[in-house]
Amino acid sequence: MAFRPPAALWAVLLAPFVGLAAILVEYLTGILLLYLRTRKLVTRATVHGSYAVAAQVEVLDIVSVLAVVVGEELILRQLLFRLLAGDLALALWAVIPLCAVAYAANHLSFGLASAIAKLPSGLLYVLLFYVSGLSVLVVVIAHATQNLTLLAWSRLRS
Repeated sequence: MAFRPPAALWAVLLAPFVGLAAILVEYLTGILLLYLRTRKLVTRATVHGSYAVAAQVEVLDIVSVLAVVVGEELILRQLLFRLLAGDLALALWAVIPLCAVAYAANHLSFGLASAIAKLPSGLLYVLLFYVSGLSVLVVVIAHATQNLTLLAWSRLRS
């Protein structure tokens, strides 16, 4: 496992926007899930309570978020992708959704609805990983943008 440079600079520039798009697709997925369950349109956005445990963002919060992001991306993107595509020689059409499902399953501790909402962002991240030339660094930037934005948003709202 290594932090391979991206195939093109555009991938690095695109990464933060993918991270912000991940917030949007998770939000829209959450709205859809709530509507299917309650038949009521609920559009109020909330950030998971684990982000809002303090009033302001501390350095340790940022370091913790970055450590989790790097770990998730090395394991659930780089290692799993290479295992499935390389060692098991699965076709790309199978590898991409399997990596997205593994990413979503990693969030089951937040509840089934949260894990389902992670499916589209997991798909965004694995596609970004693929089009960047298998550069985990690009996906770390995207994922960190998402998580740090949510951290800042949760602290500003409290």
